[in-house]
Amino acid sequence: MIHKAPVHKPQALVIEDDPAIAKEVANILKSLDHGYDFAVDQKTARQRIDNQPIETGS
Repeated sequence: MIHKAPVHKPQALVIEDDPAIAKEVANILKSLDHGYDFAVDQKTARQRIDNQPIETGS
């Protein structure tokens, strides 16, 4: 029996304060079937990482 490891959707945390750029990045990530979250500044990004650690795949 072959056991396959679960396939995880790639995730990105995008730090961007310009809504127009954030929207374009979201469209690109969606087209690549990636999950994503946004933060408008470094403080918010750190809070998101602390609350939901990012998997590195290693």
